[in-house]
Amino acid sequence: MSLFQSHEEKRRLITNRIRAGYKDRIRWMLGPEIEHLVIDAEGHRVMYPGDDGVEGVMERLSALHPDWTVTATDGHIIGLEGPTNAITLEPGAQLEFSLPPATQVTTLLAAYRHAVDEVYEVLDARGLRLVTLGLDPQNPVDAIPLIPKTRYALMDQHMGARGALSRTMMRQSCAFQLSIDVGSDADFITKYRVLVALSPILYTLFDSAVDFEGKQLLHHNFRQDVWTHTDPARSGFPSTVFDDDFSVEKYADWVLGVPPIFYESGGDVVRTGDRTLADVLDDARSPEEAEALVRHGMSIVFPDVRAKGVLEIRAMDSVKPTYGMGAAALIKGLFYNRDNLERLSALFTPMTTQWVERGKCSGRDHGLQGYYHSDYFVNWGLGLLRMAREALSSDEAALLDPLEALWNNLDTPATELGRLVDRVGWQEAWNSIEVRHVLS
Repeated sequence: MSLFQSHEEKRRLITNRIRAGYKDRIRWMLGPEIEHLVIDAEGHRVMYPGDDGVEGVMERLSALHPDWTVTATDGHIIGLEGPTNAITLEPGAQLEFSLPPATQVTTLLAAYRHAVDEVYEVLDARGLRLVTLGLDPQNPVDAIPLIPKTRYALMDQHMGARGALSRTMMRQSCAFQLSIDVGSDADFITKYRVLVALSPILYTLFDSAVDFEGKQLLHHNFRQDVWTHTDPARSGFPSTVFDDDFSVEKYADWVLGVPPIFYESGGDVVRTGDRTLADVLDDARSPEEAEALVRHGMSIVFPDVRAKGVLEIRAMDSVKPTYGMGAAALIKGLFYNRDNLERLSALFTPMTTQWVERGKCSGRDHGLQGYYHSDYFVNWGLGLLRMAREALSSDEAALLDPLEALWNNLDTPATELGRLVDRVGWQEAWNSIEVRHVLS
């Protein structure tokens, strides 16, 4: 017999988790997750397996920091958590820093420097480096093994049958993701809608993909293509987002309608196929198992904006630290200032999902010179910078300067890097996006 008598009871498990994260405005913070490729001295990407791979890096870090918490599977380290930083691995061994949430972007920058220094204690001895880039430019997808994590193998099988670029998403892409806080249902709705409306702009402004499997990309915003061709059921955004009755409950309904791919029960992994989370919840044998299913179901959807007690912004490529910290300052200035958020909400009212999709197409085809919602993307970027500056301290506003210079030059991270690659090749161009070099 099912634990649930109605759809509303299942929905409440999700809405309760979202609302449990609501905070007072004075406690709002920003939480970045920054994904990196590991490369060797010759500019070749380092894969996971073995002592010479990312696995060896993780093992050495664990040995240097015995007080850190280790996450392992079948004896293979896939995650480490220290007192000030968490290091996890994405499916293709992209190394991700989850920085402690902070109210000040300057605090995030200091935390990032510290995290980089800790990892380079191991990387230096091995002649390895970290780079921030949206897409592996050289290695074919079949040359990149998954890390030994059952979750990723099952995702690979399920999504690989539903999207031509799902394997690329898992193995070849890197993101700069930023989580922001929410204060109420009304705040959730406003921020979620504005972020979806801004998604074509964020994809375009923070595009850093240059080459794909050794060939130059012929269009912009490859991350957009990757998510479009991963698994339509769990990507994009809820179709109801601009409806008058959009709500936390409507978001929960969207999550409940997505297949969770698998779940764990009694130590076993159960594949769910095309059954939705709402259907699979009927299998739960206890409230604890239902809660675990919901946590899993909320984490295995990949919309442009994901709700998990915070709002996770997922449209930006991994970019140079100067641009990433600029992105954090930009988002803070826009979304943590009441006047700016209201201005953006008014700018994007009315809005439709069709306009957003058309904006994505324009960014893909024309980059900064594409047109979206009454202006060119480059003007959107510079205008958003001006708005954000009004709400930031002088120290945080200064973090916007590299973005302003970039966009004033009609560049994105991708076009800027692409010119450098054309001039000097990848071997030397890696230095321009090598993390410690940029932060020095």
